[in-house]
Amino acid sequence: MTDPFGTAALRARVLAAWAASPARFREDANAEEDAATGRPLVELAQNAADAAARAGVPGRLLVEVSDGVLYAANTGAPLDAAGVEALSHLRASTKTSGIGRYGVGFKAVLALTDAPAVFSRADGVRWSRRETLAEVAAIPSLAGEVARRNGAVPVMRLPYAAVPDERAAALLREWDTVVALPLRREADLTELDEWLLLTLPLESMVVAGRTVVRDPRAVVHTTSGVVPAVLLADRPVEERERVSWSVTVAVPAPPDRLLRAPQPTAERVDLPVFVSASVPLEPTRRHVVPGPLTEWLAARAAEAYVALLESLPPAPDVLDLLPATLPAGAFDLALREALLPSLPRARLLPGGWRGEETAVADLGPASAAVTEVLDLPQLLDPSWLRRCGALATLGVRVLDTADVVELLHGLDRPPEWWAGLYAALATVPDRDALRALPVPLADGRLVTGPRGLLLTTDADLAAAARDAGLPLRFVHPDAARGRAAEVLRGAGALDAEPGAVLDSLQAEVESSLDDDPLVAPDALAGVVLRLLRAEPSAATERDWLGSLALPDAEGELRAADELLLPDSPVTRWVRADSPFGIASADLLDTYGADALLAAGVVGALTLRDFDEVRDDAWAEALGGLTSLDDESLDWLRAHAVLPAGSGRLVAVRELLADDADPLLDNLYERVAPLPDASRRVVARLGLVSTVDAMDDDGLAGLADRLAERGTVPQVRALYAAIARADVPLDPAQVRAVRDGSLVTVPVREAYAVDRPDLLPLLAGRAWLPVDVPLGAALADVLGVALASDIDARMTSTATATARLPDLVPGAPDVGVELHDPLLVNDVPVAWWAGRPYATDGTPGGLARLVAWLTGAWPSRYAIEASLRGDRDDEALLDPP
Repeated sequence: MTDPFGTAALRARVLAAWAASPARFREDANAEEDAATGRPLVELAQNAADAAARAGVPGRLLVEVSDGVLYAANTGAPLDAAGVEALSHLRASTKTSGIGRYGVGFKAVLALTDAPAVFSRADGVRWSRRETLAEVAAIPSLAGEVARRNGAVPVMRLPYAAVPDERAAALLREWDTVVALPLRREADLTELDEWLLLTLPLESMVVAGRTVVRDPRAVVHTTSGVVPAVLLADRPVEERERVSWSVTVAVPAPPDRLLRAPQPTAERVDLPVFVSASVPLEPTRRHVVPGPLTEWLAARAAEAYVALLESLPPAPDVLDLLPATLPAGAFDLALREALLPSLPRARLLPGGWRGEETAVADLGPASAAVTEVLDLPQLLDPSWLRRCGALATLGVRVLDTADVVELLHGLDRPPEWWAGLYAALATVPDRDALRALPVPLADGRLVTGPRGLLLTTDADLAAAARDAGLPLRFVHPDAARGRAAEVLRGAGALDAEPGAVLDSLQAEVESSLDDDPLVAPDALAGVVLRLLRAEPSAATERDWLGSLALPDAEGELRAADELLLPDSPVTRWVRADSPFGIASADLLDTYGADALLAAGVVGALTLRDFDEVRDDAWAEALGGLTSLDDESLDWLRAHAVLPAGSGRLVAVRELLADDADPLLDNLYERVAPLPDASRRVVARLGLVSTVDAMDDDGLAGLADRLAERGTVPQVRALYAAIARADVPLDPAQVRAVRDGSLVTVPVREAYAVDRPDLLPLLAGRAWLPVDVPLGAALADVLGVALASDIDARMTSTATATARLPDLVPGAPDVGVELHDPLLVNDVPVAWWAGRPYATDGTPGGLARLVAWLTGAWPSRYAIEASLRGDRDDEALLDPP
């Protein structure tokens, strides 16, 4: 058998080295054990891809198992002597480019076989664990090491020339290279999956009759180049010679989320994409070697990641491909640290916008409508809001209501566009932010904030205000239609009702009589009176309207509240020297009385105006009063004058209504006939018709007047009314009877009769003419003494005693004393109601005693008549 690859010489050199240094044998054995832990089928696929790349032909791979042997056939550069030497050494690859590295990848097949072989055309090379063990056993210096390792030897350090078997030979008729692996255990053919096709330059791959194809959904981005020399300075020599690098990212992501290099490593990259990078690996080819080179390649992977995302159609689904979990390892962390700062600059959004250039409006139910109206290219559809975390990663600004309002400033849009926007904003969650909305005015300006702006559909009013130069800010009608007006109202705009417009003109009104008014007074008056004509009630609680400058009958400007309404009764009531003028009749004709009165022109008097009323006009002017609160009535009671029946003017308290009770005659003046309106006012001033209608002050005045005048019947009746009123009056003097005549005496000298039997004791004293039952009450009201307060004593001696029924049939059964004469305080009396009861025995005395005891005092005269024989006895005790 020929030995085209010089395998014998290679074996001899290796055996000599082992014999000379058992430590070298141990190192080779350990290194091969490490290398045998990879993924053998993936390594075969990498070798196939490298071979095709070196030959510049499409890469193809066939893998099959036949009679316990796994065959892997590929196209590309055939095996040569240098390749055989590299396969027979550890970390001594002849490659300076490509995918495989270090000459260790092929050793992974030892996990499946003890006798791997490689054939290219008619030549081949093989390795054998059995034969290597036999060769090593012949070297005495290695006996101890072999025994210690329990027969484990570095198989692939000793190559042998080989010829293909029948199946390999058949395959070589179509393929450039065939690897034969007599299997020690079953191979995992699933290692050769579609994910390898994303990184290996293989055109096709058939595994055990199954054609493996790339995922048709896959979107792949690959980038490559030369590693900067400075990053290789700390790497092994062979690595420094391999200066090429490549990175591949793709979607969808593999289920295992493992980093490929390009074979799957044990490093997890927990990102929703496939990542493969030519990172340096430790000898097991399962873990990344940390360092500057790895970090630099992670940055290149981040760039490829962004390029892949930018190649996809912009849609919310793109956000699913952004990092959303914590890093799963060192390489994953390095990739993210390079990726995250670049994502806001990536053109991943509709229209090719970068995240840092765009925004999305988060306005609750108003989001979609507002976004549609704004129609800004850099404003994303609100559907993107479902991915707020991803938007933050991209640097997309999420706008709240205040942000959107701020965005509006500076926009130049027609009024109807603003109306649509306001309507769309109706359901935003933060209504307060709308107070800063830009608002177009009817005069063409765009102002900030609806507060105080006026909403009107009266174009004539707006035009009049504009022509007058008034500072009225009307919202453009086209910007306040439909729901837009509701939004503006909610943000502080006012309907241009007369009251709201008037409030906007307060400063101008108050300055209208100044030497330098804010606006022309005549133009201002026209607008104000126009508003008041439409709604006179708008003047309510706006007293400052009285400052409005209006022309009087002579054309001079005067304050509205200093002018009288033309042709009104007020003009007849004021004095000739009053400060009032009369408003221009043209104003009355143009705007009407209601508008002028609302502006403050005087058409009805208030109390403050009565100082200017002629005395002889009070009776009529009272009926024109517009306010009659308690304070007003008190003032009128103190100051009002009215015509009395005598034709003279007297104070209100000196007058009495002309339908008064005759009992009050001669005590008060009567009011002359008044207009009905004035009569209603006068009635509220306390001018009364009867004593019962008098208040406390009126009763006090009545008591004072009674002390000066009045007949006995008049005084008796009025004292009875005063007693029933039960109001303490405390007059200084009273009207009383003394010695049969009415006299006026001080209160301290008068008595009220509270017991009829005491009346004889009052001879020479002054007593009040009132019925005995009211005596005590009248004493309390007027403060006079009672007759019972007089010290009374009976001085006569009884001449007889008797039972009253014996004297008067049917009388109460009490004992009485009969006297002749009966004296009390030395004054003869007919009867005495003290204890004991006493009488002079006459019919009159007995009648009084019976009437007193039975409570039928008014019947005393009837009882006396009966005792004299003038009446029937049965009627003696009947009440009157």
